[in-house]
Amino acid sequence: MWNPSLAIRARNSLCLPQRKFAKVVGVHPTTIAKWESGKKEPSEMAKTLLRAILAKPNLFKSVPYDPRCLPSNLVDSEPLSL
Repeated sequence: MWNPSLAIRARNSLCLPQRKFAKVVGVHPTTIAKWESGKKEPSEMAKTLLRAILAKPNLFKSVPYDPRCLPSNLVDSEPLSL
């Protein structure tokens, strides 16, 4: 049985909206919304990627960031681009 909280927690660990998280994972934003609502179950490969993101989020943080998720001394830094 699929637990949607895995997708939600993985996305939140990177502080990304669904649209940007979809780019990181390599799926359409609608797919992320379906995973998070429990309407669709990710493939085993996608689940493995979500678990990897949760285990080592810093490996996946070379994506545009939300300044609210950074220490205040880094907020003025330029965002990274994909």
